[in-house]
Amino acid sequence: YVVQASHFRMVLLSHRDGSAAGTASQTAIQAFGILKDGCHIARRPEGVTFNHSTSGSTFQFSTSDPVQIDGWYFETSNGPTGMDPVMFRFETSTDGLLWDVRGVGSCSYAWNLTYFPPVSCHRQASSYNTTTVRRARELFDLRLPWHGELSFLGPHAFLVPTVALGTVLATMQQPGMAKQTLICGMIGCGLTLLSAGYGSVLETDGSSSLFPVLWGLESLLLGAVVSVERWVPQFFLFHGVAMQLINGGHNVLVFGDFRLGSDAPPMGGTYLVFIVLLMYLLRLVASERAKRRISREKLEFDMIWDQLRTEALDQLNGLEHLIGVVHQASEEPRQRVRNVKNRVSSFFLKHAQEESWAAQKEPSVVENLDQLFAHAAGNHKELKRKSQVWALASKGCFALKQEASGSGAATTVPGYVQFGVAREDPTVLKRIRWSALKRIDRAIEKLSRSYMSDVSRLLDLCRECLIFENIDDMMHCIEVISRDLEVEILRIKNRLGPGQDASDTAGYRFVLINLRLVTAETTRLGVDGHVCELQLVLSSFWKAMTTAGHLKYVSWRNSRGK
Repeated sequence: YVVQASHFRMVLLSHRDGSAAGTASQTAIQAFGILKDGCHIARRPEGVTFNHSTSGSTFQFSTSDPVQIDGWYFETSNGPTGMDPVMFRFETSTDGLLWDVRGVGSCSYAWNLTYFPPVSCHRQASSYNTTTVRRARELFDLRLPWHGELSFLGPHAFLVPTVALGTVLATMQQPGMAKQTLICGMIGCGLTLLSAGYGSVLETDGSSSLFPVLWGLESLLLGAVVSVERWVPQFFLFHGVAMQLINGGHNVLVFGDFRLGSDAPPMGGTYLVFIVLLMYLLRLVASERAKRRISREKLEFDMIWDQLRTEALDQLNGLEHLIGVVHQASEEPRQRVRNVKNRVSSFFLKHAQEESWAAQKEPSVVENLDQLFAHAAGNHKELKRKSQVWALASKGCFALKQEASGSGAATTVPGYVQFGVAREDPTVLKRIRWSALKRIDRAIEKLSRSYMSDVSRLLDLCRECLIFENIDDMMHCIEVISRDLEVEILRIKNRLGPGQDASDTAGYRFVLINLRLVTAETTRLGVDGHVCELQLVLSSFWKAMTTAGHLKYVSWRNSRGK
């Protein structure tokens, strides 16, 4: 931190004996001068009388040309020690009219991220311990202490490249890597600030360590919060307000004023709040644009729903009544695992295989995503097999793979076929598009956005979809599933209920069943605690969901952070 000026003065405010400057008849100091890199540049000659004023005594001199300085000093006089200055300021000017405060005695640093330097001494918070040795020199370094430079350069060294790299990775459709990059940047920023705060405690009175320590802790907390996407805007808003209060509160505690001299109040937190509000605005604009893109599909779904309520209201009420009879509302299902203990002999192994999930009093929840995918893979074939049984008993249909038309383009509306018909024709049977396990990237995305990384709440890794021509067939399928002794129904979401709101699915309506398969195979594999998802859809809604429409829905869902 280098100052360039041609006029320099020391303003004395009070003496060691408590008397105010300007009231004493004896000279308080012998001389004062300026330094560059610790070397003497110029000084006020000895024996020159002070220029007394009502605000205190000033000691001033000028140079013929502007000089760069990074320090200053004064020398005690031969007078009584009671006249030594303990409260004072050092000021510079380029024209001799407007003066800037560059330093004080006991410096308590005021942290201001709006301007450079981020730390500066504007007001003296306590008396300086001036030496009692006569004709001794007191040196003052205007350069930023190492912890001050670290507090400014360190966070920028971490945040600027990580934010830039995170933005590039996000645009490259690598949200996981972008998130990890930002987390590393925030952790590095937090550790740097804590180090700066610790250095401030070691080398100063500690009052200036409040801001970097609290900001460092906030940065570490933000690094943890980034893993949960939906908390990030709220935390940034909190971070900005807290930063403003911490900065201003520090100035009040140390200097007795929210502002520093004639400077404006610290604005770093205000800027951050503004950025967060701008983020909310941009997110709202993006959401509205995505909503407009799916408006045609939503309008078509709403028209189908209106027609269905007009023509089949009794069936819809019957469906809702049946669901209420089959399954009563309960707590949210969780992915669980059987606790198989004492697998040390064939007897215990056989006993564990025969023990069903339902027989356990306190099964533990799944906490590992790899384990959850392994359980889903163990249930996948069983769910496919059971879905065929249910479809055959209720005239259920499965979706068909898209076929290229004569021009080579894929059809935009996928077809479907009743399973009873498909199993009689091997060619058609091969065309059935069975549901695959959820992609790992989408699973992680959903965990982060919706479930706060709680793996046990992710219930749709293993899923299947059945299509029905009418509500009666769908109701019959639900009855068949409810009578299946190898099935435990945990929850049914009826989005076809007359009073249900389908805004979260852009008007798309279906019945969603979460269930466990307690079959001989899942029990043998020890995966009968896994929750699967079965979606029951009416053909009218299925036909309206085109591939392009689904991509628009995904865009809309992403804009809402779901």
